[in-house]
Amino acid sequence: MFLINIALSAVPAEDLRVTIGNKVVANGGTWNIPMNSSSSKVALFSEQREPFRLHNAGKAPIQIESIRLKRDNGVMEEEYTLQNTDLKPEPLDFKPITLEPKKSFDFYVRFYPVQSRECGATISVGYGYGG
Repeated sequence: MFLINIALSAVPAEDLRVTIGNKVVANGGTWNIPMNSSSSKVALFSEQREPFRLHNAGKAPIQIESIRLKRDNGVMEEEYTLQNTDLKPEPLDFKPITLEPKKSFDFYVRFYPVQSRECGATISVGYGYGG
């Protein structure tokens, strides 16, 4: 299971949306990898990548200050990573950006299980009005 937390600042929660495919994940909501199915499993030493999108649904620019991933206790570093969306994805080297209204920022969450058990992580997005 994968838990998403959005650290709110001065922005109303409805202005910044986290989506995976065409599904909106609410602040504090959960997303199961793969494909949000609690019954699906990922084989050991196989890779699953989920495309995440931060979308500014508001009318003012939003300053995205950070995207952080915190693994649950006992989760190995290689099991959850953030990646860019390049043709050959690399670790996400995020720098603060201003997300204009109706614009988005995309990244991947990579899951690569190396231990046989359920595990999770939390994504925190720090943001506020910017521009």
